[in-house]
Amino acid sequence: MIIGIGGCSRSGKSTLAAWMLQELVKKGHQVRLLAMDDFALPVDQMPLVRGEPDWDHPDAYDWSKMRSQLERVRQEKVTLILEGIFIFYPTEFSSFWDKAIFITLSKVSFLQRRQAETRWGKEPAWYLEHVWEAFAKYGRIGLPADHLELSGESLWEESVLHSLLG
Repeated sequence: MIIGIGGCSRSGKSTLAAWMLQELVKKGHQVRLLAMDDFALPVDQMPLVRGEPDWDHPDAYDWSKMRSQLERVRQEKVTLILEGIFIFYPTEFSSFWDKAIFITLSKVSFLQRRQAETRWGKEPAWYLEHVWEAFAKYGRIGLPADHLELSGESLWEESVLHSLLG
């Protein structure tokens, strides 16, 4: 089974993926967890925004490497959880998703959470706007019609979590 989790930056994708991994392992599943960032191109091959590497563009990722990984996992018959901002972007990947989860988040919450993030230092306002606009432009492309949509504002309510795994 391949589970895709998409949504904007700071919506809760990685946290949900880690929670799902833990819960599925408890139920005896063999599970692998990958992030879209695992498929990022080397920095010198990424597109640029204002002279800086643009991690928030679909061209910053090695989609053929991701396809190979998805094909390999499909043959291994393990559960794979793959999360990322543009995870559904390649429309030709639609046949891989056994479960597609999309986490929504308001722009206000995105900005608050991203501004509170310190691992990259203080990010300029123009860059935060760029991240939001890139997600708005590319984030839903290829999203399967039968996806499960969750709110990043209320994701951690117990009823929401239990509905995910049955």
